[in-house]
Amino acid sequence: MIKNQQFFNSPGEPDWKSSLNVLSNVLGAHVGLVEKKDDRVDWFYKHQNGRSASEYHHILKEIEPHLTLSSQQEWFKVKSSPIASHCFVSRLKAINCNHIFLCIHTYGSVPHESYKQTLIRQTIKILEDDLNLNNEEFSQKPISSYCKSNEPINDYNTSAGIQEALEERNAHLLTLFNSTPDFICFKDGEGRWMEANQSLISLFGLEGYDYRGKNYRDLSLLIPNRSKELKFCHETDNLAWKSRRPINVEEHFVQADGVRKFFDVIKAPLFNVDGSRKGLVVLGRDITGRKLAEQENLENEMRFKLVAMHTNDVIFEWNSTDDDFIWNGNIRSIIGSSNSPSSFRRLLTMIHPDDRLKMLDLWRIKPGQQSNIWKNEFRLLLSDGNLIYLLGSGMVERKENSDQIRAYGTITNITREKELVHTLREALDVAESNHAKLRGLLAIIPDIIFVFNGDGYFIDYHVHEEKGLLVSPASFMDKHVSEVLPAELASLTIENINKAITGKGVETYNYTIREEEKEMVYESRMIYFQANETICIVRDVTHQKQIEKELLLAKEKAEESDRLKSAFLANMSHEIRTPMNGIMGFAELLKQRDVSEDKREYYLDIIIKSGLQLLGLINDVLEISRIETGSTVLNKEQIDLAELMSSLTAFFEVPANDKNIVLKATLPPKKEIVIKGDLPKLTQVFNNLIANAIKFTPENGTIEFGYHLNENIVEFFVEDSGIGIDPKHHQSIFNRFNQVYEKSGKDYGGAGLGLSICKSLVELMGGEIRVASFPKKGSRFTFEIPL
Repeated sequence: MIKNQQFFNSPGEPDWKSSLNVLSNVLGAHVGLVEKKDDRVDWFYKHQNGRSASEYHHILKEIEPHLTLSSQQEWFKVKSSPIASHCFVSRLKAINCNHIFLCIHTYGSVPHESYKQTLIRQTIKILEDDLNLNNEEFSQKPISSYCKSNEPINDYNTSAGIQEALEERNAHLLTLFNSTPDFICFKDGEGRWMEANQSLISLFGLEGYDYRGKNYRDLSLLIPNRSKELKFCHETDNLAWKSRRPINVEEHFVQADGVRKFFDVIKAPLFNVDGSRKGLVVLGRDITGRKLAEQENLENEMRFKLVAMHTNDVIFEWNSTDDDFIWNGNIRSIIGSSNSPSSFRRLLTMIHPDDRLKMLDLWRIKPGQQSNIWKNEFRLLLSDGNLIYLLGSGMVERKENSDQIRAYGTITNITREKELVHTLREALDVAESNHAKLRGLLAIIPDIIFVFNGDGYFIDYHVHEEKGLLVSPASFMDKHVSEVLPAELASLTIENINKAITGKGVETYNYTIREEEKEMVYESRMIYFQANETICIVRDVTHQKQIEKELLLAKEKAEESDRLKSAFLANMSHEIRTPMNGIMGFAELLKQRDVSEDKREYYLDIIIKSGLQLLGLINDVLEISRIETGSTVLNKEQIDLAELMSSLTAFFEVPANDKNIVLKATLPPKKEIVIKGDLPKLTQVFNNLIANAIKFTPENGTIEFGYHLNENIVEFFVEDSGIGIDPKHHQSIFNRFNQVYEKSGKDYGGAGLGLSICKSLVELMGGEIRVASFPKKGSRFTFEIPL
C-alpha cells in the first residue's frame, strides 16, 4: 500500500515516528514528513498522475511551516507561525491519492528532531479540536493520548474502518450540502472562499472555475459580471466581522435573464480562542417569492386606498379586542370632521339617541350564530350640532373558538339625498296640499368598479352583487369594450380612458342604456390609476334623474295651479259681481215711488234670477269643497228615469227657447224604468251638462239628452251641435277652475267648476264620464251609472 517508501524512512527519533504512525491510523492514510524544497515531492506527483508539483502551487506556495493532507477527495492544510494555528477544510478534486505530507520549509538546513515532534503533536491537537472526529474508537479519549506510547499503531483494519465510516458520513453530508436550495459558503479568516454548495456555484456562474482559496478580488477577475455582487458580499462580510456575532442581511442578484433574485443571508463569524478570525459561515435563502408578494400586497393596498378615496362610501374595520376602528376612505366627506370615531363606544355616543338602541342591536350576534349581516340608516350628531344621515351596511362575526368579535362594512352619507326628498315633498305640497307625501324616492345602489388598460380592455372589476351587472363577468373580462358595449358607448368609454391617462385625472360623463323597455341612466367617473390603466366607477343615477324630472313637473304643476286659482278668482269676482249688480241695481229702482206695477214685477223677477244665479255659484263652490274634503255622501232612493227626463226638459225649455235651440229628450222603448240612486246628484250632473250645452250652442242649434240601458249599467248622454272642443283639451276640461275658452276673446261666463263637479259626482256614484268632440262639430258627453 506504500507507493513511495522513501518518503516515510526519514531519519529521526522514534517519538515523532510513533506520532506519525498515530496520524496514519487516525486519518486512514499514509503519512510522511518531507521538506518543501525536496524535489522528491515533484517526483511523487509525476509518479501518480503525470503532473508537476508546480500545478499544485496553491498547496505548496506557502513559505511558513504547514500541513497538507490528501485523502480521497478531501484535503486539509494547517498553517503555523511558527507552529500551526488553525485549519480549514475544502475540496481538491485534482489530487486523488491516499497520502499525507507534513511539509517543513528548511531554509537550507535540516530541521531539528524536536521540531518535527512538536509539529506532529500540534497537528494532532489541531485535528482533535477543529476536525471534531466522531468515531467511536476515538470518542472516549483525545487523539493526542495516542502519542504517549512509543509503539507504532499499525492496525490497518481499524484504520480502514474509520476511513470508510468517515467517507460514508462525508458522502451523506456532501449530498445534503449540494441538494439544499439554500446556498452555503465557508470562508477563511481572510475572506477566501474555501467551500460553496451547488446552489451558490450556480447563482454566481462558477461552474468550471477553481474558486477555492480566492477572495472577492480574485473571483471578480474570474467572473467580472458578478464583481458588484462580490464586492457587496465582501462589505457585508466585514459587517459580520465587526459585529462579532451572526447578522442578517438582504442581498440581491440579477440573473442572466434579467430577473432580480432576493436572498435573506445569515453571516456567522468564527473566532479562535485568542480572538483572531477563524472563518465565516454564510447561509442564504431565496426570498424572491416573498419579496414579490410583499410588493404586490403594497401595490394592492395603494389601489384599494385610491379607489376608497374616490368612492362615496367609507370602508371600516373593527375588532372587540381593543375596540378599535380602522377607516379606509375619505371619512371627512362623510362626517365633515377630521375627528373620526376611533372606537365603537365613541360611535355610539355620536349616534342620535332614537337610533342608538337599534344600531346596538344590529351589532350584536344572536346566541347560536357566528355572524350577523346588517344594513340600516341612522343619524349622527356632530360636534358642531349638525345632524347627518348615514347608510351603513356590513357584517359582524365571531372568531371561531373565541370570544373575539370583528366587524367590517361601509358607511355612506345620504344627507343630500334626504334633503332632496324633503325639497321634493315641499314642492308637491305647494302643487296639491292633499297629495300624499312622496317616500323612498332614492334607493342606495352600490357603485360598480371596472379597471381598463390603455387599449380599452376589461382587466378587472368589482361589484357588490353579481346581479348588479348587466352581463356575466365571463362576457366581458379580458375583452375590448367594442366587443361588449354598444358602439356609441364603447366610443365614449375609449375617449374618456384616453383623457384620464393623458391628463392623469378624473373624467365624468353620463350615458343611457335601454334594458327591457326601461331606460337606465348611469354616471361614470374615469380615474387615472397607473401607467396605462384606469379605474371606472359607475353609478346608477336613473332614480336621481327621474326625481329631477318629477321635481320639474311638480314645479310646473304648482305654477299651473297658481295660474288656475288666479283665473278662478278673476272669474268668481266677475260671476259674483254680475248677479250682485242686478240685485243691487234693481233693488234701488224698487225704492222709487213712481214705479209701475209691471216694472215692479219685472224688477223683482230680475232680482230673483240674479239671486238664484248667485246661489247656484255658491252651491258649486260648496259642492267642490264637500268633494275635496270627502264629506259628500250618497243617498240611495228610487229614481224614475222617465220622470227625471221630463222635469229636465221643462226646466231648460225656457233658456233653450230664448236661443231658438231645439231641446229633445230621448228615451228607450221601455219608458218606465226605475233605478236606485242619488237623485239630487244625478240631477246636478244633468243640470251642469245641459246648462253648458245651452251656453256653448249657437242660436237655432239642437240639444239632445237621454239614456240607454246596457246590461247592468245605464248610459246617460248629453249631445249638442255647439262650438265643440279640441281633442287636446278633452282631459283638462275636467280639471277645476279650467276654462278652455278663457283666452278666446269671448266671455261665456262661469267659474270653470261645472265639469269638474260632474266628474267627481259620477265617480262617486261608481261611474265614469267621457267626452267626444271636435271643433265646430258639437260635443257628446256620456256617463255610466251601475244599476
